[in-house]
Amino acid sequence: LNGRKEKIEFFDLEEELFISTSTLKKDFRNIDKVLKPYDLKISITKKDGVKIVGDEAKIRYCISEYIFNSKGYFGIEENQFYQSIFKEQEIEKLREILLDVISVYNLRLTDLAFKNVLIHSLIMLKRFARQKSVTYEENDIKTFEKKVEFECAQEIIKRIQQEFQVDLGNEVYYLTQHLISSQPVEDESEIKQRILENIEEYVTSGLSKKVTNILETIKL
Repeated sequence: LNGRKEKIEFFDLEEELFISTSTLKKDFRNIDKVLKPYDLKISITKKDGVKIVGDEAKIRYCISEYIFNSKGYFGIEENQFYQSIFKEQEIEKLREILLDVISVYNLRLTDLAFKNVLIHSLIMLKRFARQKSVTYEENDIKTFEKKVEFECAQEIIKRIQQEFQVDLGNEVYYLTQHLISSQPVEDESEIKQRILENIEEYVTSGLSKKVTNILETIKL
């Protein structure tokens, strides 16, 4: 999952983990069960050794879910897997860039949502360094490019490339996707309140009350 360049041999894993062939095979079957919801699986071949295969977007999602769920959302920095693939200096510099640019574009992210964007940004850096990238349909790209989150993502990518001396290709769309998905969604009560506040600028309180009753009736 962490995109190691070197080939991982089955028998090397046995020695490294100090387990038997039967135990390792059993572990792989259990891992396959974990990977199945993500449409991923373990592949073992002489040419490529042991690796996880599947859609790149789902591999990245699997990594992010593992980091979050193994220690909880607010303990990811202490996660051993997290520490094994991300350097503290990388994390802090990327956190700084994200905070700076997101504040400039006035995007509203909860602490939880920000950590999600940070995790996906780190995964993006590591996976792209191994020539692993996510592709998008043309319609999705056109939709992304109309959003303010795309402008924000462009600036973030620019800053990352300058700071880390890397070329991130079209990863701007991956980052845009996660900035969009991290935005808070208004619930029904918030939508109602916003509509009523706008109405009250132009109409009397009596009419506003009628509108409230209508909204309640149609279950907006």
